[in-house]
Amino acid sequence: MDFNWEQVENALKLSVKSEYTHYGHDAETIQVNVRVQAPECPDEARKPVDLVVVLDRSGSMAGSKLELCKSTVEFLVRELAPHDRLGLVSYDTHVRLDLPLTRMDAAGKRAVTQALRNINAGSATNLSGGLLAGLNEIQSSKRADGEPPH
Repeated sequence: MDFNWEQVENALKLSVKSEYTHYGHDAETIQVNVRVQAPECPDEARKPVDLVVVLDRSGSMAGSKLELCKSTVEFLVRELAPHDRLGLVSYDTHVRLDLPLTRMDAAGKRAVTQALRNINAGSATNLSGGLLAGLNEIQSSKRADGEPPH
């Protein structure tokens, strides 16, 4: 089952796809894939963003799972403009601020790459600690570059 709204100029495009075309009347849960696409916007016209990535580096993430997550962060960094900021928190049993919110200019992007190199799979999972550290970083009124939050 597919449902698409046509894109109107300067509007979001939304599509919803379901695995099945029909569901029984007693279906309590259905799973769908929702895709939201924003219209094109040049970097200089877009408002800056502050993002904090919270990355699970527990033992269960060892190998390809952790490498895929790191690759995803690297992709995200390539898409960010110099006026954007990214922070990186990782966690296993212990929570670590690997990179405070940092501008994504060339030096900032290199700093993310170096921080990712230093992340290795560890021990148990402290999800709540990682999430709280990420929230503290994004909600902090103090930024490493001295600028106010975006």
